[in-house]
Amino acid sequence: MTVNINADSMCYNGVCAEDFWSENRDVEVQPHKEVKISILIPYSKYKDHVLESKTMRVEALTKPPWSSKGFHTSKNVILSSPALSLQVFGMPFLFADMEAEVVMENPLDEPLTDCVLTLTGPGLLRSPRVSRVANIGPKTVMRAQISFEPFKMGKMVLVANFKCNLFKDIKAYSTVNVVF
Repeated sequence: MTVNINADSMCYNGVCAEDFWSENRDVEVQPHKEVKISILIPYSKYKDHVLESKTMRVEALTKPPWSSKGFHTSKNVILSSPALSLQVFGMPFLFADMEAEVVMENPLDEPLTDCVLTLTGPGLLRSPRVSRVANIGPKTVMRAQISFEPFKMGKMVLVANFKCNLFKDIKAYSTVNVVF
């Protein structure tokens, strides 16, 4: 039997905005049996449709020859951003040299452009460190090292924020307990 599968972009209020991808699959199903179908929607198919809402609805519809009724299922899929990691190296002493390393992998088949990395941390950095980062090629990893000297004692939080043409506000955190 043929299963019709389609994907729609969704607005913030849950209403489907537009159909951007569809596929028909021939599937062998036995009566009273359930079948799971894996699908892969390429980024190139949804990139212009769901980046703002980060949500799509995937639906499947079929009418088996042995039944007078059709079957329908749907699932809302929320897109996730790539992971950003932040590690801190060095002894967390007051006014001692420390280094933060930020790592992010581009999972896409296209480059990330207009990349900006911002590091903030009261007691760790006197002002935000904003760095323009070179374009990150497809399926490649970006690593950035930032030196700093803690100037206040206590438990402080270092925050890394990454944004680019395709992703906004990807954050990572690290707690630094600064001692004298």
